[in-house]
Amino acid sequence: MKRPKHYLSFIALFAMLLAAPSCKDDDKSDDSNQDEQVEESVEDIAEIANEDLASIISVWCTQGKNELPADFATKTFAPKIGLELHPETPQTRYICAATEADADTAACRLLSSLGFDIDKPDGFTYSSASFGKVTYRHANSNDDANTTGIIEVDMKTIPTLSEIRFVKDMGTNDGNDPYYRVGDIVKYKNKVYVCVANHQKGESATWLTFDGEHSIGKCSWMTMGKDYVYNDKMAMGVTISEWLKNIILVPSVYNNLVQHAGNHLKSIAPPQDYKADFLKSLIFSDEDFSAILDLHSSKSSTKFNEQITMRHRRDSIIKSKSEIEYRFAPKLLLCDKMRWAMGTSNHYWVPYIIIVEVSKEESREYVENIMDKYPSQNDLDADHFYMTTQKRFTVSSTGKEYTIYTVAAYWQHKSFDVTFNDQKYKAKATFNFTTTDLVEGEPDDKWHGRSITSSAFSETDNGVADKDFEEIYVQSSANAEK
Repeated sequence: MKRPKHYLSFIALFAMLLAAPSCKDDDKSDDSNQDEQVEESVEDIAEIANEDLASIISVWCTQGKNELPADFATKTFAPKIGLELHPETPQTRYICAATEADADTAACRLLSSLGFDIDKPDGFTYSSASFGKVTYRHANSNDDANTTGIIEVDMKTIPTLSEIRFVKDMGTNDGNDPYYRVGDIVKYKNKVYVCVANHQKGESATWLTFDGEHSIGKCSWMTMGKDYVYNDKMAMGVTISEWLKNIILVPSVYNNLVQHAGNHLKSIAPPQDYKADFLKSLIFSDEDFSAILDLHSSKSSTKFNEQITMRHRRDSIIKSKSEIEYRFAPKLLLCDKMRWAMGTSNHYWVPYIIIVEVSKEESREYVENIMDKYPSQNDLDADHFYMTTQKRFTVSSTGKEYTIYTVAAYWQHKSFDVTFNDQKYKAKATFNFTTTDLVEGEPDDKWHGRSITSSAFSETDNGVADKDFEEIYVQSSANAEK
């Protein structure tokens, strides 16, 4: 499978979309019967142009919990990530990373929003005219023995930062200990967050919550209706992967969270009686997920019959007894932001997280061979979406190895074939990612019967408590009281 070295800027694409907000769908169905030409458009869905730049500024420069101004792309910002250790090189910031692998992990947290792949870290490059350029490389013979990796930076919006250097020893007298640690719980602006990633003093602490509502956008398909999607950006795939790796899949950390979160648990993790089912729902196999990866594909026929509530459209029955409309309310662990592209063929993606047990893989071939069946997950439009490896790790308590990926539910507005009650139909579908699909007797909350939404922010941990946080459980405070 070919993988792009970097993601291109979305700015040029969305300039085109502003000029042409709707278009005709000329695709043909699987049996070569041409679909009706229908007008498509998106409503209330924000552009993703400049989002790559915003994500970097938020993590590297600002206190992440503060919103950027509307004209942020024309302003300059001072770096807050890492520590400035040497007055003679103020444009270099330092982060402790004892090994090359530690440097890769830290770089992934800082560069994930730009398409950084943890499987191929050395030599990563991202550039665009408006963004500038960042690269990541491992230390080489020209670097000192203390360096494990370097992010080289050339950005107009951060003119006083030239590199972020990962080093074995920070050489400071006040230590490298951060104030916040994985599993710490705080409240900020009436939302409860959990710290999900290991970090050092001077590095970003990453905070995740499943609290809060998200704005909704629509993808219109004239004569058929509208798809409903979340417009807001969810937590990044790497953030949710850290949460799974460091908390949910580590029994001692999860149990400690249960003990100290109390009534706040559902804001930061699945409840105890649902945790096993939740994890099971994330485990990937080709058969189970064929309907989710390509929602309109004929490969999805049997899964649609089992999973989707359907009804005959009155006008479709009059025109043709072979048309059924499907409405889909999936149960996915969402991440990142809904993506869409319009042109001669229109495409829609909703990213989400899957877990693969490495015992089912042979050097990643298990997943890659499956994804090769679905161009929507790899080379259909890499500028908009490409399957990404987030984490590879072993759970010490069980010895099991896992890999976490970001994939996407993909669809187009076109007909596909389906069999129902032993009869073949020509089906059309609209999708709703924002509603519930409850089983009778199943509780109606954020962890059951619906796609799971989240939000997150990162900000530099300077080794002291954040005055804006209400501490629910913080290990530094708990240890100080002993």
